[in-house]
Amino acid sequence: SEMMIMANWLMARFLSERNLPAIFRSQPDPKERLYNEDQGTLFQNWMQRRLLSRFVLSSRSERHSGLGLNAYLTATSPIRKYFDLVTQRQIRSAFDLDTPYTDREIERSLHSLEQPMFSVSRLQYQRKRYWLLKYLEERIGKKEEALVLNRRRNGYQVLLTEYLTECMLPVSSGVSMRSEDMIQVTIQHVNARKDTLSVYMA
Repeated sequence: SEMMIMANWLMARFLSERNLPAIFRSQPDPKERLYNEDQGTLFQNWMQRRLLSRFVLSSRSERHSGLGLNAYLTATSPIRKYFDLVTQRQIRSAFDLDTPYTDREIERSLHSLEQPMFSVSRLQYQRKRYWLLKYLEERIGKKEEALVLNRRRNGYQVLLTEYLTECMLPVSSGVSMRSEDMIQVTIQHVNARKDTLSVYMA
């Protein structure tokens, strides 16, 4: 994956330096930084994710905070991603092998594909979660390590550290925990089709 990111960055820089429009990806800085770049516990990293800004698609390059790059786009999967195909065609145009896309054509592509891209991303998330829950169905009654994230009205939001997935932990009124506490929970009920996961204190 690191080589893919490097290839995408090099192609983004190539097009940006030649002032050619493309479908660039950028990401503004986080709303807040919880720790320095060379530090960070699992708790801090997980909470930092909630403060990340959404990526932005535009016809001109801007900084991608998450990757730490001054320009970024995708170009390595032209068979299954239309955006990557557009990028490769634009690179060909830099060598006079194809007609270059204009800014207006790029913007039109962005507008027409924005909603389908959101739907695809949502579908990919749901697919991954389904198969994770399907696996956890086989672990009902098993103990798992969990990280306490924060207090909620009816319990605690916890992170199953082995699977990096959140769930609610209902507790009795006498139980008190703090964020960052590591605890043991038991998987109580899982239903992949209904997207449900429940645990209790081990």
